[in-house]
Amino acid sequence: MFHILDAMYARASAWEQENRQTIDFIIQVGDFEAIRKEADIKNILGPAHYRKLGDFHAYFNHEKKASTPTFFVGGNHEDYDYLDSHYPEGFEVAPNINYLGRVGTKKFGAMTVGFLSGIQRPDDLTNTNKAPIPRSNHRLHSNASRKAAIYFSQRDLDVIQTTKIDILVTHLFPRSLLLAEQENAIDQLLRVLKPDYHFSGHLHTPLNKDLEIEGKIVRARILAHVGTTGDYEVIEV
Repeated sequence: MFHILDAMYARASAWEQENRQTIDFIIQVGDFEAIRKEADIKNILGPAHYRKLGDFHAYFNHEKKASTPTFFVGGNHEDYDYLDSHYPEGFEVAPNINYLGRVGTKKFGAMTVGFLSGIQRPDDLTNTNKAPIPRSNHRLHSNASRKAAIYFSQRDLDVIQTTKIDILVTHLFPRSLLLAEQENAIDQLLRVLKPDYHFSGHLHTPLNKDLEIEGKIVRARILAHVGTTGDYEVIEV
């Protein structure tokens, strides 16, 4: 069993003790793997190491409780049959642990966080009338429908571009951080939104870079696996 959540809260606790400060909340950047039971594993796509029961079930069953309020976006290795059960809103998946939802914004005090779950599929971005899949009261019966569920759409991008935000949280990272001459939908979002911070994952390797967009500095942070160097950043808000 993988004890990813246990490790995350242990690292948060260690930081608090070392710095004598309290972390108010955690925002996680996807592939959270909220797997409640063995039967959920069939809805997870990807390599075998993603298709295992981790420690989330202990939090889901109230055997453990998150020590710090936690919010997360969906990645590409999730049980969207479960996460989309409240589509498009997120919901509390376990005590003190909340799925933010497919796309939207959330206020944390005076700070506005924008969020976008999933990864990019090119044909979704060229058809503005196409929703990813009907997600209300749906069931994922095939690998094709499970794969479709991991993608965001142009509609999702349109939703998030309408609100001023301070921090953007996505699973997918901006491609220009790796290849300066290439961009994806996240690069385009950053140009429109110009947040103070952008946090992402998916690459599984940490990368920090400050981007200058029309005179505004956007602090872009790709976070690594929990338990490895570069797996978190603490900021004051």
